[in-house]
Amino acid sequence: MSSVEPDQIRSELLDRRDQIPVDLRRQSSQKICRSVDKLIGERRLSRLLFYLNMRSEVETDWLVAKQLATTCLVAIPRVERKEIRPYRLTNLQTEINQHRWGMREPDPTVCDPIDPQSLDLVLVPGCGFDLQRHRIGYGGGFYDRFLQTCPQALTVGLAFETQVVDQLPTQPWDQSMDLVLTEQRII
Repeated sequence: MSSVEPDQIRSELLDRRDQIPVDLRRQSSQKICRSVDKLIGERRLSRLLFYLNMRSEVETDWLVAKQLATTCLVAIPRVERKEIRPYRLTNLQTEINQHRWGMREPDPTVCDPIDPQSLDLVLVPGCGFDLQRHRIGYGGGFYDRFLQTCPQALTVGLAFETQVVDQLPTQPWDQSMDLVLTEQRII
């Protein structure tokens, strides 16, 4: 798959993800989120950046709600001037706005910004991942730029098994994940 153009790879991987039946996607998302929850406990992580899923991404609401009920700091990304900015979330129901691109993001009028260097876990969505934990995103470079601001954080890509390929083409600016979690394995 590495000799194919990035846009074609994105399209194919998104198509694979979109083909997962809704019930199976929800079930698989629960398995993945339980793995993340276990990782948080085992590594005693407490300053967490989660994304809120859109379209057919791994669903994260259950995990966000669970962690909001703990003493962990839960942050959610917001896109501001082509950059990701993390904001602390305390209520999933009342502190979220819909971005014009379809993403759910924290409301900056009620959520406080968080220093990226204070995070110890960043969950990352993507179109796909490979066995070397490289990621192909949606093409804007948002996470690649953001992850450079928090090198201390454990970076974990969340994906369905169908989104994992042997090898992806990479660019010098691409940020690899520390781990990739699917419903079947940890890479």
